[in-house]
Amino acid sequence: MTLTSIMLVTGLSIAASGIGFVLQILLAARYGAGLPIDSYLFSISVPLFLAALGSAALSYSLVPALVEVELDHVARAMLLRQLRARVGLIAVCFVAFGFPALWFQRLSLPATSVLRDAPMLSSLIILGWCIGGIQIFTSLFTIELNAARRPITAACLALPPNLIAILSVLLGPPRITTVPAGVLCGTIFSLIAGVLLTRGAFFSKHGKARPAASAVRLAKIGWTLLAMSCFSIYAVVDAFWGPRAGVGTLASLGYAQRLIVGIGSLVVAGPSAVLTPRFAIRLRDGGRSAFLREVARTMVLIGVITACAAAILMVLATPLIKIAFGRGAFLEADIIRVTQIFRAMLPGFCAMLISVVLTRAIFCLKSIERAMAFTSIIWAMIYFASCGIMLSWGSIGFGISYSLAWISYLVIALFILYRYAPRHELFLRSDAIQRKSFS
Repeated sequence: MTLTSIMLVTGLSIAASGIGFVLQILLAARYGAGLPIDSYLFSISVPLFLAALGSAALSYSLVPALVEVELDHVARAMLLRQLRARVGLIAVCFVAFGFPALWFQRLSLPATSVLRDAPMLSSLIILGWCIGGIQIFTSLFTIELNAARRPITAACLALPPNLIAILSVLLGPPRITTVPAGVLCGTIFSLIAGVLLTRGAFFSKHGKARPAASAVRLAKIGWTLLAMSCFSIYAVVDAFWGPRAGVGTLASLGYAQRLIVGIGSLVVAGPSAVLTPRFAIRLRDGGRSAFLREVARTMVLIGVITACAAAILMVLATPLIKIAFGRGAFLEADIIRVTQIFRAMLPGFCAMLISVVLTRAIFCLKSIERAMAFTSIIWAMIYFASCGIMLSWGSIGFGISYSLAWISYLVIALFILYRYAPRHELFLRSDAIQRKSFS
């Protein structure tokens, strides 16, 4: 049953990546790697980073929590109701913050940057914050579906944003604002679908949640937010340094990142969604040894697949990028630049995909959030500093910095896994001894 779920979720991930890749092809053909794409990526960098951060934090924190209470339907319904109320309020505030963001996002640009006066930049920034707010709220329904062993249904919620964006690009006006407008419509569609698919829990009439338990759960999310930042903060760092490296650099980074993320999702999306509850169950029922064996098997599998994929992509990078983007407004110089970045990112590609699964396993341990938060801060510092130091190297410096940061993260995460897993088991044993002594 798990194998079937992995295959189906991977199939849907392939479809979602394919849809996203088609969108990138359309954008490359219509806008190339120039100012319009630079302004689009710059405008969505901060809001979508924060949205991805919040969504990932909720996912990593709440899937194990929902597994713990899956047999207590009242406790589960109470937890979900309180989370939806609070996260819904956060989403509304997130959307409203788009207006002051018009000032502070421009403030990060160099005084001489042409992006400051880019057409429709204000509209792009507001649309980006609207998308981010709705994405955060939608993530709650994806989390519930994954925790309820419905990863296939959860994976379907990722399809509408890019699909509707493609339709907008094909049928809408040629303005760059057409792209985020389509993504926004697709995100709203996913939110409505999520509400309908989980309406039983959403409209549950059970009593109020216990405030103490909820406060503990939400307090952990603060550290988890920091811990998850490494998976999305690269876009903010790119938006800071990219304009300083010249027009088109940010766009080229975006195309290379899309290839990395798209190919990577084919490898880890299925195992990540399906095996996260499995890690929690192994730790709960089998203890440290069974848990570490499960994690090791998964990491070896992901590592072998990613290494083979990286070797093939290193050889075929130029023809792949030429076939994917080499048409319309996408010039030969753009192909060369994207290829250089992509190849430099491939070592980091392998380390990143292993780290995705490893981090999900680590978050099944108790009291791990703070250690992982500092690990992500180290990742961000390495990537930011490396990009600044290698700015004179041109676009390839961003790719080298990406690989260096992810390899460092993987080494630290492995240390944390083996350092904290024994502590968790000892905690369980001491807790059991205390309960036995009181009885």
